[in-house]
Amino acid sequence: MKFFCFFFTFIFLFGFTTAAIAEWAVDGGANLVYEDNLSHAYDKGDKKADYSLKPFLSASHYNQLTDNSRFFLTALCEGSLFTKYERLDTISGKMTAGIKQKMGLGGYAPWVTAYGSAGALSSSESIRDSFISTAGFSTGKRLHERIDLQAGYEYEHRAAQNFLYTQNNNKIHLKLDLLLTDSATLSLGYALRRGDIVTYYQDDNYSPSPGEVRLDTFNTPMTAERVRATTHSLSLTALFALSDNVSVNITGERFETTASGHTYPDDVLRFGISYSY
Repeated sequence: MKFFCFFFTFIFLFGFTTAAIAEWAVDGGANLVYEDNLSHAYDKGDKKADYSLKPFLSASHYNQLTDNSRFFLTALCEGSLFTKYERLDTISGKMTAGIKQKMGLGGYAPWVTAYGSAGALSSSESIRDSFISTAGFSTGKRLHERIDLQAGYEYEHRAAQNFLYTQNNNKIHLKLDLLLTDSATLSLGYALRRGDIVTYYQDDNYSPSPGEVRLDTFNTPMTAERVRATTHSLSLTALFALSDNVSVNITGERFETTASGHTYPDDVLRFGISYSY
C-alpha cells in the first residue's frame, strides 16, 4: 500500500502544478460484470462464476504539440468487488502517457498512437499484489462517416508477490465501430492474446510440485497452476449516449483459451454507466 500512497500523491502534485495550463478530462462510472469461468478451469465442475462491481475514475491531461500531434497523460484508479469470492477483490492504479499523431488533415486521415503505462494492483489475496507495466501502439482510420476501424498491439508485464502471477502477455486487437444513430454506437472486437494464465482445479490427492500452489481463492482448496496459453476473444458492445456527459453500455464477450491440449472457455457480460466531464 506504500506504493499507492506515493502513486496518488504524485498524481495530486502533478495536477496541482499543471492545472493552470492543462486541458483536462475526467471520467467516472462503474460496470456490473458477470463472468462464468473466473477459475480458468477446463473441467465443468471446477468452473466458478460470480458477479462483481467495478468502479473507476480517471483524469486525463492533453497537450496539443502540433496541429497533428497530441500528448496525453492519464491517471486511472479502479476496483473490483465480488459478491461470493471476496479474495478476488482488488484496487489498482496506473498512469499512462502517450502521443497520438494524425497522418494528414480532415476526419478521414489515419492516426497512430504510442503509449506506455505503469501502476500497481492490490488484492485481498495478497499473493496477487503486482506491479504492472504495459507498452503498445494502435492505429485507426475512418472508413465512412459512420464506420471507424482500429487495430493495435500491447505488451504487458506483471511482477507479482508470487511466481504464479508474475506474467508476460502479448495481445493483438481489432475493433470496428458502427455509428447507428447520433446517440447509439455498435462495436465489434477481436483480440488474440499469447501469455500466462492461472488455472484452478480440484485435486483431492494434492501433493506439492513445481509450478503449483494450493489456494482458497474460491472458498474451497484448489490447486492453482500457471500455464502458457493462447486466447481468442470476440466482443460485441452497444453504447448509448443519454446526454452530452452520460452514457451506458452493454458488452458480451466470449473467450476461448487453449493450453496443453485443454480448452478454457469463458463468457463475460458487462453493463456499465459512465460520466464524462
